[in-house]
Amino acid sequence: MEPTNPEPGTRLPEPEAARAAARGVALRQLGLKDPLPLTVVREYKGKQQKDANGEFTKEAQQFSALGYTVTSQSWAQGQWGCGAWLVALLCILLVGLGLLILAYMLIVKPAGTLTVTYTLRG
Repeated sequence: MEPTNPEPGTRLPEPEAARAAARGVALRQLGLKDPLPLTVVREYKGKQQKDANGEFTKEAQQFSALGYTVTSQSWAQGQWGCGAWLVALLCILLVGLGLLILAYMLIVKPAGTLTVTYTLRG
């Protein structure tokens, strides 16, 4: 049975009060409000997938306590956009520093994204 929000001044039994308080904390930490949405999509950034998994694991436990389950998850490796490559090319032609910028872009990849979809059970 889901704990409900009591009328002001009404006291809940201790176990229900503790569950309601924990639910309220989880809602605030996750940025959700009652009524709960049926589907929530979250993105976690990280240089590698294991970096993003740390934050995902913490939030997944909180979502699970609210009755959500992970429906899907996908990892997209970070990559430089077209604009960044054009700027590096222009810097090669205009300034000469573009080779350093180009080398940096080839060596260092931007953060990737772990996208997770949570669905409310029941």
